[in-house]
Amino acid sequence: MKHNASEEGFGIVSVLVAMMLFAIILMAAAPLLMNSLRQAADNAALSAASQLANENIAKARLAQNSCESFKTFVTTPTTTVTDSRGNVFTITVNSEFTDTTDVTTCKNAPRSYTYEVSVARAGAATPLITTRTLLAVPKVG
Repeated sequence: MKHNASEEGFGIVSVLVAMMLFAIILMAAAPLLMNSLRQAADNAALSAASQLANENIAKARLAQNSCESFKTFVTTPTTTVTDSRGNVFTITVNSEFTDTTDVTTCKNAPRSYTYEVSVARAGAATPLITTRTLLAVPKVG
């Protein structure tokens, strides 16, 4: 049986060389892919942390409507939250009065109150985000 030149295909050596080149290119691109996936996960965590901090500040502003809800809210320093991706965050509240207001009785109101929220991954030493705002202590009587 005679073979025409047009019926010849790729030889085994040509296929092996092509596969080797593909593997080398893939190995060179793998670290870039891994870094971009890691960066995307970090950005998602940062976005979730920012949203949690903003929600916490919004709740603090809502708690300003009464002395009791304000006292309850500002005396809860740390909470742990799990987002939809399964990331566990620790929300830490650091607050201080800018004057001599007593938070347990809401006396001498209204006064301003520095309210700081830090959100970190659970177990992490440094927070992903820290934000602060001024709140007014609810007026009593």
